[in-house]
Amino acid sequence: MLKKSLLLISSIYVVFFVIAYIVSLSCASGWCKIHDDDLLGIVLLIFSPLIPFFIFSLITYKMREEAFRAWWNFACWFVPIIIVVTLLQNIGPFSRGRDFIGFNMWLLGMLYIIFVIVSIIRILLVYKKKKI
Repeated sequence: MLKKSLLLISSIYVVFFVIAYIVSLSCASGWCKIHDDDLLGIVLLIFSPLIPFFIFSLITYKMREEAFRAWWNFACWFVPIIIVVTLLQNIGPFSRGRDFIGFNMWLLGMLYIIFVIVSIIRILLVYKKKKI
């Protein structure tokens, strides 16, 4: 049941993200464009970790429960960390100055890379251990 719920929630966000992005690209006037400093842009940015989350929940959906649980035990605490870091980038002193923005984008990129690499390693280790 957890697998289905996670896949459904993350797929809803991905569909919403794709539709919002397509509408923003095809919009001729400024009112329907999504900017990173308006409310919709910030919401899309804050919940952007759900995109790799969707990919990994799709990968683990057909796998055995052990592989899914190994990934889920990692993802359930790491994705909120990415969301909080993204939120902190858009408020207060963290959003000021060119140096801070560059560092924040580097930090967020590193968090995404860590999430992807550790997710793949966790899934493969459990899958390989159970296969032997």
